[in-house]
Amino acid sequence: PVENTSSSFWKLAAAASVSVALVSSYLAYDYWNKWKNTENSLRELIARNQQVAEDYNRVNLRLDKIEKELDVVSNPEFNRIIMKGTPNAPTALASVYWNASTKEVYLSVQEMKALSLENQYQLWAIVDGKPVDAGVFDGSFSGLLKMKDITSGASTFAVTVEPRGGSVSP
Repeated sequence: PVENTSSSFWKLAAAASVSVALVSSYLAYDYWNKWKNTENSLRELIARNQQVAEDYNRVNLRLDKIEKELDVVSNPEFNRIIMKGTPNAPTALASVYWNASTKEVYLSVQEMKALSLENQYQLWAIVDGKPVDAGVFDGSFSGLLKMKDITSGASTFAVTVEPRGGSVSP
């Protein structure tokens, strides 16, 4: 009977070690699956966090632009000159904001027709009866566009359609 108990002990020990190995393998596999799921969730959270950061930066840039535009529009040192359409473009409408002391010029387009890719609009300041280039622009932008500074004596502003890049004279 002593030999029988010894053999039974080893059978029981072998069964227990197989059971422990099976349970350990299952727990390791379960832990590995949870780790992979957590890793995937972390990747998704990092991607969302990056998207939120990009959105935040985009909103901040937009807010900065709006604040700058509001500073120009509400500054009493800027004269607002409204430019209405001509018979060629009766619905065209744009405004120029010009500060004679700082020489700054900004343009706001309310309504301008789209041009071909070969053409652009060009803003002119009329100084002492002569046109002075104030820069080129496309009619599709929104908000205020910083144009070239104009020294002094601008009596009015005008817009012409010119080849892309602008002309020396209208």
